[in-house]
Amino acid sequence: MEYCGIDLHAEYSQICILDEDGEVMETSRVRTSRKALERFFRRDRMRVVIMGATYHFMTLRGLM
Repeated sequence: MEYCGIDLHAEYSQICILDEDGEVMETSRVRTSRKALERFFRRDRMRVVIMGATYHFMTLRGLM
């Protein structure tokens, strides 16, 4: 299982993917738009996604 932490911001968001041992597998800076986030999460791996409550949550709401 992989874990995904997202720090959402108005224009760009920072995403970090960790493996089961907590080792960083990937970090990415992704535009905070539905299209860019869909492209990022379209990958074939299942992940647990962790994010804090934020004003920009609505951008991700439809993707989850």
